[in-house]
Amino acid sequence: MRRKKRSFWLFVIGLLTLACLFYLIIVFPPDWKFAISGVEGLKLEIVFVFFLFFSTSLFSLITFAFNSKQQGVLVSTLVTTYLFLRFIGLTQILFLLLLVAIALILELVFSKQY
Repeated sequence: MRRKKRSFWLFVIGLLTLACLFYLIIVFPPDWKFAISGVEGLKLEIVFVFFLFFSTSLFSLITFAFNSKQQGVLVSTLVTTYLFLRFIGLTQILFLLLLVAIALILELVFSKQY
């Protein structure tokens, strides 16, 4: 059985988005809003940009580390969803247990080896 070659570009993308994430955290305050040019009154909060960079960097680095896009999507979705739930105030341990249970079930359903 031949192993898949690891994509170096995933590592580069992961490090670049991680650098952008650190820059975003250091430079911008948490209540900052980006104005979208050309659209009057539409502003994008910095929190959504943070979650976008965080999930992209986590997906790229996990996919590079485990050499599996499936596990990269699963781990990045799990961690980003948990952080988003914490952000909106849903902090009970039950939510973490439900997310872990859903991730384990999805891993078993989509795994190629039974």
